[in-house]
Amino acid sequence: MGNAPFLNEVVGKQAEQEDYGKTAGYIMTLAASHFNFGLRAYYFALATLSWFIDPRLWMGTIILVTAILYSREFHSKVLSVLEGYDLPPKLS
Repeated sequence: MGNAPFLNEVVGKQAEQEDYGKTAGYIMTLAASHFNFGLRAYYFALATLSWFIDPRLWMGTIILVTAILYSREFHSKVLSVLEGYDLPPKLS
């Protein structure tokens, strides 16, 4: 975001404004995805530590973490709000 052009540099250049907006949005989407993958790795790593106590506890914690992540991913309030909007197609 530090490389964003100043407003007076892009006034009247609609194509550049749109291109910059799409590129910045795509980069932010990638950053959020990678952050989420990293958090999931920590959740499963912490659940895996229970394996040292008992394998059955490990199975239970993995199922619990999976259930929590599933509910947050597919049944969240944010998702229900977003379902009401037409989102732009993904950038290729």
